[in-house]
Amino acid sequence: MTTRTVISPQGYHTGKCGYCGSTLAAPPKPPKADEKAARDEDGNLKGSETLVDDDDVLKAIEPDGNQSYYVSASTLSVEDYQKLLDRGWRRSGKLLYKQNRKASCCPHYTIRLEASKFETKRDHRSTLNRWNKFVLGEEYVKQVARDAAKDKELAKKRHAEKLATRNATRELEIAKKAARDAGLKEPSSLPPKLTGDELEKMVHACEYSTLKTPPEPAHKFEITLEPSNFTEEKFLLFRKYQVEIHHEKPSKQTHESFKRFLCESPLPQTTGKTAADYGRKYGSFHQLYRLDGRLIAMAVLDLLPNCVSSVYFLYDTEFHKYSMGKLSACREIVLAREGGYKYYYLGYYIHRNKKMEYKANFPPSELLDPESNVFHPMEHFVPADKSFTGLNKYRYFSYDEPTESCRDCDPEDPGVEKDPYEHRKTALSGYDGRFHHLWDRRMPGITPLEDMRQMPLGDIHIRVGNVNAVANQLRGFDMANIEEENSIVRHMGEMAAVMGPDVVMDAVVEL
Repeated sequence: MTTRTVISPQGYHTGKCGYCGSTLAAPPKPPKADEKAARDEDGNLKGSETLVDDDDVLKAIEPDGNQSYYVSASTLSVEDYQKLLDRGWRRSGKLLYKQNRKASCCPHYTIRLEASKFETKRDHRSTLNRWNKFVLGEEYVKQVARDAAKDKELAKKRHAEKLATRNATRELEIAKKAARDAGLKEPSSLPPKLTGDELEKMVHACEYSTLKTPPEPAHKFEITLEPSNFTEEKFLLFRKYQVEIHHEKPSKQTHESFKRFLCESPLPQTTGKTAADYGRKYGSFHQLYRLDGRLIAMAVLDLLPNCVSSVYFLYDTEFHKYSMGKLSACREIVLAREGGYKYYYLGYYIHRNKKMEYKANFPPSELLDPESNVFHPMEHFVPADKSFTGLNKYRYFSYDEPTESCRDCDPEDPGVEKDPYEHRKTALSGYDGRFHHLWDRRMPGITPLEDMRQMPLGDIHIRVGNVNAVANQLRGFDMANIEEENSIVRHMGEMAAVMGPDVVMDAVVEL
């Protein structure tokens, strides 16, 4: 590892959901000092049945608002961030976060696909073709077609296409027979598939650097990949996008907010040095889309050992009709293929969210199980037949731990009641109005408390000001308990449990 991760815990926070607008109702407060004397012999407040009744318990642990654990990183190795992605983490600038999916109103599921196995659909092909025709223009396309007709190689190509058509006809007959045998409706045609080379050819077809000129295309379209640095041009595009697409106030879009959100990154920019990845780029980058010299779109990407991770995409709303989000996803899949990155991470998938629906349309995609941190096919969470199972039935769903899944109201059947969360209520039978530590919150996908008690947390490397040490050298560290409120041991243990002990034990923790 060439870079050592340097992090600082920011703790667990709740807030307004950026998708549905829900906020978390504050849990009941512990009794004031003067109330402590007004208890009966069982410890309950006089004049009440219990100190905290069942409704208060459910209010405190029912999902509402967005709840996440946060860590800031001044530096972060690409190897460590790859591990964090595979535990459900994401970053916003230098701030890293992992959502408590079970307790949040809109659970975020990490979604990825293996780039080499991407299966294009008609929608992808039509989107690419529509953009290519716009960029190239009708006259350019006609002239190229006329020139190609004179090419002797065209005859060979057409012959190959005829052979492919015959093979497709045979495949269709096989598919029809299989459907008849299974008692299903016979398909009228087989969907065309693009091979890797064909997809790449279609993605690059309108780039000026790949065109034979003359003739000149209608527009000059260029793609460049550069470090995630700030420029005024990028900022103006960002501000327009945030105001017109997300309806945010122009006054809130400042240079500093843009830098923090999409320019600053804890990931160092490096290149591969081994035989397997020699020359491969790593770190945070901006992929710029220019039309006739004008910046019209920008993708913020993290290039990691095992993937291309999409951080954010923004574009000029003038080109909204061209489905720029789908265009960028296809282009980033090709970037992963050509660059030797195995996977393409599309960020988070939120079921029943209109803005996220397109992410489910890039097969064969996988979702990260929030309990086990293991990826499974999308169909295990969102059935292809739209049956009332998985995320169609549950607000929070785990394929590996189905008993942890939490029921939500069925939008088609308002009579379906919410899951009363009895299993969590029972687990918190000693609940006194507060969560004493992270494990009380039943946050999924973190290292169990029993395992953390065995971890040598005192060996964690720390930095206090300019002084480097290990946690055991802190006064009282070896005397504190991981479950003790406000203790440094507890904060270290919670951070290691959420991030993964292997990441934290190799990092430096700034205090």
